[in-house]
This record gives sequence, C-alpha cells and structure tokens, in this order.
Amino acid sequence: MWEAPLLLAAFAFGSPQQPPAPLRGRVVDPHGQPVVNATVQVTAAGKALRPARSDGSGCFLVATGASGRVQVEVVDQLGDRAAALVELDGDPFLELRTAPVRRLAGSVHDADGAPLAGAWVAAVPLGHPDLEAFGELVQTAADGSFVLAGTTFARTAVRAWHPDHAGATAEVAAGAVAAPLRLQMASDLPIRRTFELREASPAQLAAARLELSLLAEGVRLPCPPPLRMLAIAEGSAWSVRGWPRGDAMQARATVPGAALDPAGAEIHGDMGDMTRRFFVVTVANAPLQGRLVAENCTLPREGLRLALRRQHESWIAFRTDADGKFASPVPLPDHDRFELRCLDPDFVLATETERHAHPLLPLAPHPSWSHDPDRVLEVKVRKAGAVHARLCAADGTPQPGLEVVLLDEARADIALVQPRLGTVKLAAVIALARSDADGQVTFRGLDLSQDTTIGLQAIGGAAWLETTIDVPAAGPIELGSLALVSRPPLVGSVEDATGRTVPGAWLEILEAEGRVRSRVIPVDRSGRFTIDVMPGKVWIRVLGSDSLQAISDPSQPIVVRP
Repeated sequence: MWEAPLLLAAFAFGSPQQPPAPLRGRVVDPHGQPVVNATVQVTAAGKALRPARSDGSGCFLVATGASGRVQVEVVDQLGDRAAALVELDGDPFLELRTAPVRRLAGSVHDADGAPLAGAWVAAVPLGHPDLEAFGELVQTAADGSFVLAGTTFARTAVRAWHPDHAGATAEVAAGAVAAPLRLQMASDLPIRRTFELREASPAQLAAARLELSLLAEGVRLPCPPPLRMLAIAEGSAWSVRGWPRGDAMQARATVPGAALDPAGAEIHGDMGDMTRRFFVVTVANAPLQGRLVAENCTLPREGLRLALRRQHESWIAFRTDADGKFASPVPLPDHDRFELRCLDPDFVLATETERHAHPLLPLAPHPSWSHDPDRVLEVKVRKAGAVHARLCAADGTPQPGLEVVLLDEARADIALVQPRLGTVKLAAVIALARSDADGQVTFRGLDLSQDTTIGLQAIGGAAWLETTIDVPAAGPIELGSLALVSRPPLVGSVEDATGRTVPGAWLEILEAEGRVRSRVIPVDRSGRFTIDVMPGKVWIRVLGSDSLQAISDPSQPIVVRP
C-alpha cells in the first residue's frame, strides 16, 4: 500500500485564515447511488454546527462560518455512516460514501477486575489513514460499561485511558459480529510521557499549548478531552500519564508569536517513561524578511495576503505592504525549511524548481525555501491562471461529485514499487477538484505556463472524460459544457475462502491512468460494491491484505478475495 508520511498526516492541523467557505457535497451509498435525507453533521474547532440533510440528489450544503480542518459525519436512515476530515480551503465539494456499521459494547475494569467509571474508550479502524475519520470516543458509565454505536466492519483498534491506570488495549477483527469487549487495565504502573519547553519566558510558558496525536499502528485515535490543547500545569513541562505503553504519541507545541524547534515530537510505543523537548527560538533576527517581485503583473495597492508554514505546522496568514515587502509574523530557526503561498486566487507565487507536483502526489506543492535570517527573500509573483467547465451527461444533465484533475500533458514511465503496479505512464498533477451540484468545476490560483497544453480528466457517474486544453497567453480558460462518455462501472463482490460474501468489507482501488488514484471504499451489507474507474488497468485488494488483484477487463463483474 502506498502511504503518506506519518508525521505529515498526523500534523496537518490547520490551513490559512481565509473567509469562511460553505461546505458542499453529496452522499452516496456503496454503489454510488444518491442517499436521500441523510443527516450531515460538521464539527469545527470542537463545536458541532447546525446539522444539514441531503436532498433528493444526495447533495447538501453547510454554512460552516469556519476555516481550517473540520470533521464531517453522515448518518443515513438505515444507520450507516460516512465520515471525512476536510480542510476548508477555498470552496470544496465532497463525495461521501456511506459504509455499514456495527455496534461494539463492552466494559472497562481496573487491574483488580473492578468496573472503572469515567475511563475514556477510543476506537479507530485500521488499515488506511482515510478511515481515521470514522474514529469514535465514549466515556464509561458508573458500572464501567460503554457502547460504540457506529464502528465500521474494518479491523478496529480499541483503547481505554484513565490517568490513574496503565491503560488497556483490544483489537476487534473485521466482520459483522463482535462479542462484548472486556478491557482490563494493565497491572503495571502508568507510564509518564513528558514534553518539556526550554528557553521560554514566564509569559510564554503561561501561553504555551500542547496538541497530542494518539496513534495505534500509525492511525490517529480520537483524543480524550482532558488531553486536548494542554496548558502547562506547573514548571516548564506537560506530563501525560496512563496512555497504553505499546502505542505511539506525537505532540505539537505552540507558543503565540514564537517559533519552536523542533516543530513536532514523537514518542514511539513500548518505550516506557520518556521525555521530549521543544526549544523556543530566540535569535533576534530570525523573522523572515522578504519582497515580492511582480512578473508581468501589477501588485494590489493594499498588498497581497500570504501564508507561511513550517514543516508539519499550521499556516499563518499575513499581508505584504503596497510595495510587496513582508515579514513573517513569527521567527524562524536558521536554515529551517518553510513554505509560502498566496491566498489571493488571482495571483500565484512562482517557483524556480519543478512547476508541478510529483506524479504520485494529489496536489501541487507550494514553493519552499531554507531560512536565512541575513537575506531578504525575493519571491516572484505572477497572475494566476483559471479553468472553468460545466460537466454533463450526453443529454446535458449536470454531473455532480465527479473527480476532476488537471495534468501536465507530458507523461513519463515511472516504476511503482509501493504500490506494486510495475511501470506506468504518469503525468504531474496541477490541481484536483470535484464538480458541484450543478456540474460546475472551477480551478483558480493556477501556475500555468503560457502557450502550453495541459490535460483534463473527469470520472464519475458511470462516465468519464479526457481532453486537452491549450493555455492562452492571457486570461482565464472557459471550456463551456463538456459531455462525458458513458462507461460501465466496476462491479463485484468480496468473498471468503468458502465462497460466502463478506458484508461491510473495505477495498482499496488503485489506478494509474495519468496519475495514481488510491481510493478506499466500503462494500454493502451483502458484500457487493460499485465504483467508477478510468479506462486502463485496475488493481484491487481487500483492506488488510497484501494481495493485489489486477483487473484487465473492468467491464465484467469480479470477485475479490483476501
């Protein structure tokens, strides 16, 4: 399986400050059919927003009034769930596919076997980072009992935490039926994990906060409220007691107006009591000094909105002055790498390196530099490109929820070992989006070279499209209505060694037509599934299995076995 770097996935906590964007999307079942009247709940900054419901086409809209990362949870009328973690960056449109869920009940006991009230029980599906959003968190009742009402059928890690006990762990196998769980706290002493803040003033110590990620097999568990955004209780360190010793813990410390080195720290599992340290950067000339250099464009009189991010940290927004000069709001460690991006979609920061992303990554990276406090960084800025189209069926019906990708037209032979797909022809990805409820898709803020050719691919709704686009010397690209070509979806079932279907299993679908697509989908309660794929070869596996099954003729029903 192809996986993103763990630390990057675990610490993608924030996005630049932008005007609040509505969240639009569509709810579909395991066969891609619209789910009507499903409840859509969005949680932003720990606060549940007013829920919405999907309409007759499965579409919904939530006026979030928020930015940054939000949790989206969907429950349909059968009790099946969909979930996603989403960055409200721009105006996103989601497609959420519901999955069958099961009820896990149990109880937590102390080391002597007595019921333990007030313990926190967290559960998360294992096997793929995308399933993290399905995590659940509950607290035990007076008799130590708990119920996890919406757990998927995937293999699931269950963890119990209480600060005065050594923690308990359990794993629930994939499948539809699970016996009641009995979680008993370990008999040894609770481990203590300490994160110390060095070279900080008393005011900085008082304002410092620690954000934790609790990991089971590299997948992040829901964090109990007592462990969220910790303040330093005394001295210069945070202390966390009782987390199961076999699991890893990652932490990110923040101090308003200051930079820390390192940006994040990790304590691996089975290491007992451990201490990790953060250092406040105190170099007087550490803030980044820079200047925008206009390339064939005129800068706005009021300046441009930029955002800066150190590796694994949140974006911090700020403005340039009318002359394009800027200074970072926080200091940066010498030689530390950082990224810059322009928040105004009409302009783009030009990178002097490769223009687009590596073919294996879904989005183009932002320009990055190594910090040198003794120089003024000059950054070229140019007018951004834009592409707009309306995607429809042959009869003109708008097609919502389609995956639409812009690609560099040039393709190269790349040998993929993880995932094991052999040699495939891939192109660099320029941008990725989904069509909205009216079939409209708009790409803004693009760094496009003039007088070149790029490609557009779209897939979904039992149809697909691939076309080329000539980039003009100036102005946005208006493609008008684009009709997709009908294409039968890939259909099949998951069966065990005896030939019985496996309800609620999860599959990973891999494609490499132009770019690598890695999608994780659930099967329904009868063990069947439907998924749209591009023309070309398809690879498929049951989540948790290392066996990749190559599909050379996706037009025929298939049987997938672990």
